[in-house]
Amino acid sequence: MHDLDQFTETITICDEECPYDPKRKIALVMCENCSNQEEVDVVSVENGKGTVYGFMCSQCGHFNQPCE
Repeated sequence: MHDLDQFTETITICDEECPYDPKRKIALVMCENCSNQEEVDVVSVENGKGTVYGFMCSQCGHFNQPCE
């Protein structure tokens, strides 16, 4: 379970709005396969758009590619 109090901002990643913790630079991003929310490191944020590397879902094992 995620402590949503830490996610004080919202950014857009892959055209999806995601809760964002600016102190830890972590966003909650949904797996494109099973919709499980994963804590993902955000590489950069510019004009409300976040950039992340791909990530592996801890629930289903699907690798979520970074979006262009």
